[in-house]
Amino acid sequence: MNRKIFIKATLLFVLLVAIFGIASVASACPTCKDGMAANDPEHVGMVKGYFYSILLMMFTPYVVICCFGLYMWRQVKLARLKRATEPAASNSVAEDRVRAQSVTPAINRTAPNPQELVEV
Repeated sequence: MNRKIFIKATLLFVLLVAIFGIASVASACPTCKDGMAANDPEHVGMVKGYFYSILLMMFTPYVVICCFGLYMWRQVKLARLKRATEPAASNSVAEDRVRAQSVTPAINRTAPNPQELVEV
């Protein structure tokens, strides 16, 4: 159990280091960013806005795909749970006949076999 937690923590750490290490390299408009930061100190906040918009554009598809995958995984899990809780199929021939007659429409039902009729 501790090994799984360690692996997950290490993977998260590597991912965060990669994100923040590459963030200065990944810029939508390098000329605008550098020009605004160097020439106009009032627009430094706008440069940060470029940075965060880039991060948003990079991670939105992954978040959407992960949410869809989580939803599908949950639906499969619920379907398996539902299938496991359904009653088992009966082995009785009489129960199978009753079930077949209740499912089959009345028009398609055939008359009972005369050999099966019992006189009282």
